[in-house]
This record gives sequence, C-alpha cells and structure tokens, in this order.
Amino acid sequence: MERRQKNRTLTLLFIRFSYENAKEDICGESFTHDASSDGFCLLTSSRLKINDALKLNIDVPINPDITMAEGRVCWVSQKTLKDEIGKEVFPVGVEITYMDSHDKEFFEEYLQRSVKR
Repeated sequence: MERRQKNRTLTLLFIRFSYENAKEDICGESFTHDASSDGFCLLTSSRLKINDALKLNIDVPINPDITMAEGRVCWVSQKTLKDEIGKEVFPVGVEITYMDSHDKEFFEEYLQRSVKR
C-alpha cells in the first residue's frame, strides 16, 4: 500500500546527515535518488536503521543557504545498488519530520522546477 502523500521527483540532491546511536555520533554524505517535499530516497553506505532520527543538510541548488531539516528513516532496502564508482549503497526512505517554512518554500520550488524540465 502506497503511504506517500506527494509524488516523488527523480532528482539528485547532495545531503549531509548525522544521527546519534548508542556507540557514537554518525555522520555521512550521500545523494538522493528521488524526492518530494515530505521525503526522499537516500542512497547511502551508512548502516541506517528504521526509526533512526536524522539531522539533514540538503543542498538545494536554488537556495543560497543550506536547507536544514530533520527526518526519520522509514525503510531500508536489503538489496544494495552500485553507485557511480561501483561502491555498494543501500536505498533508504527518509520522511522529513521538520523543515523551517522558509527552507520548505525553496525546497518545494526546486522540486516543482525539476518536474517541468
């Protein structure tokens, strides 16, 4: 059953993320596969788990500042993919749980422009 409220757009966005687990603070960098204003599919080599809470820095090309958000891991694929240099990555579904209204405006505008291309 489809739980997404908004359609996803195939788009490549650079994302820096961090989260805390019991052992250490984890930071990573990755790219999206697709995105909507309420979430995205992240391709990452980090071993994220369902319900991990993430702090996100999203590089939205039309935003002069870094778009900051918070998110939650909704799903993690057990199948790996190969990235552009042949490294194994896991597709991970991330729901955006908080984004400042100004940042959200830039993010939604960028996604709308991406669809029209």
